[in-house]
Amino acid sequence: MEPYKLVADSYSCTMKHDFSKGVSSEMVMYAYEGEDGNYYQVTPCTETGNKYQHSKVFYEGGIRLCPVLVDKAAGTATEQYRTQIMVDGKPQYISACVPDAANSTTTIEETTNGCDDPGNWTHDLSAGVSYSQSRFYYDTKLGREYVTGCMSNSTTYPHDVTVTGWKNNDDELYAQQLVSISINVNGTEYPIASNYLMDGTAQISYAYNGFEDTEDPKRAYYETCNLFYPSDRSDVYTRPDGTKYSVPVGDGAAKDQGDKCARMFDGWKNNDEELYAQKLISITLNVDGVEKQIESAYLADGAEKIPYTHDGIEEVEDSSRAYYDVCNLLYPSNKSDIYTRPDGTIYAIPIGDGEVVDKGDKCVRMFDGWKNNDEELYAQKLISITLNADGVEKQIESAYLADGAEKIPYTHDGIEEVEDSSRAYYDGCNLLYPSNKRDIYTRPDGTEYAIPLGDGAVVDKGDKCVRTVETAEVYVKDVITSQKVRTDTPLRGVHVVDSTGQDIAIGTLAVIETNLPTRISSTGSPHCPPVRYNTTYVDMTVTLEHYKAVLTRHRIQYPDGTSDYTSEERGRPYVADVDHRQTQGVCRPNRND
Repeated sequence: MEPYKLVADSYSCTMKHDFSKGVSSEMVMYAYEGEDGNYYQVTPCTETGNKYQHSKVFYEGGIRLCPVLVDKAAGTATEQYRTQIMVDGKPQYISACVPDAANSTTTIEETTNGCDDPGNWTHDLSAGVSYSQSRFYYDTKLGREYVTGCMSNSTTYPHDVTVTGWKNNDDELYAQQLVSISINVNGTEYPIASNYLMDGTAQISYAYNGFEDTEDPKRAYYETCNLFYPSDRSDVYTRPDGTKYSVPVGDGAAKDQGDKCARMFDGWKNNDEELYAQKLISITLNVDGVEKQIESAYLADGAEKIPYTHDGIEEVEDSSRAYYDVCNLLYPSNKSDIYTRPDGTIYAIPIGDGEVVDKGDKCVRMFDGWKNNDEELYAQKLISITLNADGVEKQIESAYLADGAEKIPYTHDGIEEVEDSSRAYYDGCNLLYPSNKRDIYTRPDGTEYAIPLGDGAVVDKGDKCVRTVETAEVYVKDVITSQKVRTDTPLRGVHVVDSTGQDIAIGTLAVIETNLPTRISSTGSPHCPPVRYNTTYVDMTVTLEHYKAVLTRHRIQYPDGTSDYTSEERGRPYVADVDHRQTQGVCRPNRND
């Protein structure tokens, strides 16, 4: 049996720390591996002789490891550290935070730095002083650290008081002075309070000035044309700051603002019986931009009577009694004694009929066509005569030939021949038009007048036939070929059926050129010679070939609808399709052999 090998195990043992000497010792135990794979301890943990020196660590990466112990009563601050050893180049902490009272205790100091803003100080307005502030700190390797925030200290600054205004109490009719308070810090003024009411400030009463009536246009009203303003009555006081204060006590006296109406000329009042007129006026009142009518067409008492102006006697045409004498319009007239009123209008006193006034011929004459005289080759203008009476069109004459109307001759255009399609005819393919010869005149109305002179030349309108080329595939022949296969078998005839259904017997080779196409009907039947044993054989084969060719024909179609073929050509024949048949038979032995 081989001896077990011992293995040193330092992981199962802790370090041995001697804080008084400032070192730590490595511990190890020995074990062996049993056959079951487990390790069994042989020795207890013992020192290996490896030593690790202790070091005090206050900061790591610029960050304090432990909090500072502050003793406010003693006025000191002590830093703390942790003990560290280096094992295989890696740091290990082996203690909690420990105060370094012997080497790291510092005194707590007071400073006003950061507490010098008077806005954050305590201001005792009733005592008339302000207290400055300071805070406490201690110095460390990381710099200054503060123990407290800013708090009031024993340094005081007296208040400077300045009167800046008044606080008015209108309900109680008195006022109190307001002040502004500041302090002087190192030659700089800092405001503490503005418009501040100090405790115990005296109350100064308002001075009474009597009552006052104030017009109130918002409550204005009218009595006919006169505008009145109600008034509001108030007791008036003067405040200590010199401003006025009014206390409403009710209504005062209404104040007349005067006549606000506008008077304008508004026409005339005519007195036709006494031949004079008087001026009328309108009275209006404008209230807040709205025009209000007080009076219209008002005749004031004692208005002046202004006489009409006499213009003399005149006769006035009376169109309402107008009438016509054929085309002439006649106006009766009314005789009147004429006056002009002051408003410029005319006042007429009828005194009977005057003369009848002829307003002239009112008919309208318009061109209304022509009267043609083909025998004498001239034309005369016709006219229509109409009268428009009160918007109603009245026909006096239409197509009227006035006496002495001018005779306007036709214009001679010469001799012409005109094709007459109604007498057209064909000469073969050519269309021919006879023509009519005429002597041509143009009437003044633009129409044409023709005098027939007989037949003119016949006009050839050209070849009107239509020529086309037609092509079609046609059967030209059928070729039948039959072949005998066995020499000991006689050949029977081949039968075909043509396009009419007629059965045609054909030999071993035939060409059929009529009643096409044909089809195979039968190929005959085999003939058996004397044999001793069964024999199978093919009697014959039959092939039917259908030949076609392209037929080209030239066709001419005449204008009357008839047509002819002028020529035709047949192309080279070709095999269009093939029908192939075989006949098979069996010969049986003679039973008598």
